[in-house]
Amino acid sequence: MIFLFLAIFSSAFIFILFKLFPSFSVNTYHAIVINYLTAGTCGFIFNANYTKIPEVLYSSWLVFAIFIGILLLVTFLLIKYSTQNIGVSITTIASKMSVVIPVVFSIIYDNEFLSIFKLLGIMLAILAIFLLVKTEPNNDKIMKKWWITFMPLLLFLGLGISDSLVKFIQNAYIDVKDASLFTSSLFFCSFVASFFYGLTQKNFIPYFKNIKNYIGGVILGLCNFGSLYFLIKALYFSGLDSSLVFGVVNLGIVVLSVLIGFTLFKEKLLKINWLGFVFAIVAIILMTSQHA
Repeated sequence: MIFLFLAIFSSAFIFILFKLFPSFSVNTYHAIVINYLTAGTCGFIFNANYTKIPEVLYSSWLVFAIFIGILLLVTFLLIKYSTQNIGVSITTIASKMSVVIPVVFSIIYDNEFLSIFKLLGIMLAILAIFLLVKTEPNNDKIMKKWWITFMPLLLFLGLGISDSLVKFIQNAYIDVKDASLFTSSLFFCSFVASFFYGLTQKNFIPYFKNIKNYIGGVILGLCNFGSLYFLIKALYFSGLDSSLVFGVVNLGIVVLSVLIGFTLFKEKLLKINWLGFVFAIVAIILMTSQHA
């Protein structure tokens, strides 16, 4: 169970870091670039058999690693903008409700038993998404940037698809000894994509002179690597159904992030957001129920 807890803590801290970066004058995008380099390096360090590293270029999962690597960059950018414009609580809950997608995928792929509880949970989760993204109608920031309200939905799709692909590749292509190597490859693909995307942005290179960006990026990278590495380990060693692993991890991230959002950042939810929060927890509990 230790891998479940480590996946929860490392993932939840990613959202907190995005919220803290502006307060510490950390350029978020540069921290993201450095984070991917850090996470990729961690994977190679954790991989005991260094002679297998060159084999990555000929591996059967390389195409998936490239696709997921780019997708991780896109979802990271969405998390950044959503966290800083909507808040930690709503962004975390809405994005973590993406658990619906890998839960459904795991049920189909592993031929897991679909109980009435899981079915009701999936339906309730979709409803929770719409309740959680509801914002104050007089919020000028949201009204001027109406597209911000679609970010949690895009996160729902992006994170759900990437988690499902990780489950598929973990089951079909990766030996447990190669988990860190696969994780590292994903993040290096994200690093390359983020660096070249950054070259299209103004003042991208000069910002690398700021030591704070390196510190923030390294911490973010350690959390990012841990979130995926420990999730893969939990899928192997927890002894739970894959759908249950995804559900427990996401429920833990939701609860921990909301508690930190309220206590540390003094964030508030509308009544309809509270209803969505309750629906989200109930939905994940239903989906992870092992009793028909």
